[in-house]
Amino acid sequence: MRPEHPPEFPLAVHDLTVAYHRKPVLWDVELNIPEGTLAGIVGPNGAGKSTLLKACLELIPKTSGEALIYWETL
Repeated sequence: MRPEHPPEFPLAVHDLTVAYHRKPVLWDVELNIPEGTLAGIVGPNGAGKSTLLKACLELIPKTSGEALIYWETL
């Protein structure tokens, strides 16, 4: 069952897990970024920053979880 996307969070990530070749690189990620908020993703090389963004944009497959992006069309 797909979680309900709250409109006050343009990006909502629920229980996201991503694996490369069956080796988890991100697991159990929970993230809600409120509307109007400037957010940054920081961490050392290899921490999974790019992997998180790629999974949210569906450029790579997710092992489990959901990344919901609210696009308002004008």
